Amino acid sequence: MTPFHRLLPKTKAWTPPELTLHAGWASFVGNRQKNEDVALCLSEPRVFAVADGMGGHAHGEFAAKTTVEHFAKWMLHAHARNWSWPREWGQRPNTGNEPLMRCILARALAQANEEVLRHIECNVAYAGMGSTFSGGVFYRHAFHWIHVGDTRIYRLRGGQITLLTRDQNYRELIRASGHPDSRDQLAQFGHRLTQHVGMDGLLPEQGCEPCAPGDTFLICSDGLYETLGPIQVCAILADATRMPERQAEQFMMKAKDAKASDNATAVVIQL
Repeated sequence: MTPFHRLLPKTKAWTPPELTLHAGWASFVGNRQKNEDVALCLSEPRVFAVADGMGGHAHGEFAAKTTVEHFAKWMLHAHARNWSWPREWGQRPNTGNEPLMRCILARALAQANEEVLRHIECNVAYAGMGSTFSGGVFYRHAFHWIHVGDTRIYRLRGGQITLLTRDQNYRELIRASGHPDSRDQLAQFGHRLTQHVGMDGLLPEQGCEPCAPGDTFLICSDGLYETLGPIQVCAILADATRMPERQAEQFMMKAKDAKASDNATAVVIQL
């Protein structure tokens, strides 16, 4: 894991006027030589994310780290301006009644994407690198999120777990087409991403989830949910006696016991 992950202690409580939350994170390298996942936890603004690099060991880690650093940079910049549109971004796009926070998230990720593309254009060795990204900000009793690739965001409420994001890969594309799944086709192309940071014409998915006391959110890489599955994920998140750092570490222990083949990372936020 890179030093960037340690912007905060692993567990910390914040009490703004409208919301109280606790957060923690953990990561496990799995059966890989290097960890290409990057986690983000900021206290103010309350921004959280996970990125999963692709394109080779050093390049995947670099892509994920660049994505998270530049996303965080612009979120911090917008927050410093009291969540107004930064002048450096030019005129705010004409999006009608679309909430400002949705526009800020989209532009912050677009800026990160431009930075990754700049590195790809300047160095042929970076060709093919990229990163998934799932993250967002808690603002005014809601979690505003943005997502590309196959990292995921879950919400646990009242014992029921809900997947908020949709994987942007060929597996989901085939399912959405309405055609019968081809086992051979899924095996060959299923995990190939249709959207990722480091591509032109990036089309992220966005949402806004109203928050309620007792909600727990999980942002994680595919190495976690593909290893554990929804039943184990729900069981760990439902244990409200554990602080989020302990829940995140429990995820890693289970991933290790299951001999996870990929990097696994979890950011847990309890309200």
